[in-house]
Amino acid sequence: MQPEARIGKKIREYIEERGGFVFKVHGGPQMMAGLPDLICCIQGLFIGIEVKQPGQNPTARQVFIHSLIRRSGGVAIVAHSVEEAANTIESLFMPGDLRIPP
Repeated sequence: MQPEARIGKKIREYIEERGGFVFKVHGGPQMMAGLPDLICCIQGLFIGIEVKQPGQNPTARQVFIHSLIRRSGGVAIVAHSVEEAANTIESLFMPGDLRIPP
């Protein structure tokens, strides 16, 4: 498994443990270019996560797609680690509000 894939897997596990819905986008000829690697919904909030290895940045196309997501009221982030993703996601909620629903 590539380093980026390992990071993405850990981020997916983090989101699922908190009751979020998440799936991995597998690029291909029929898929829109620039979509975030992970698409998720946490407590009604749409979040697109572009997973990158440390030191890497999103492409111009990915930045453009992120802007479309934000303009539509969603959140788009770039994460280089599960800790970075977790900190960003947790900052979107009031302390203690990010939890598995009953």
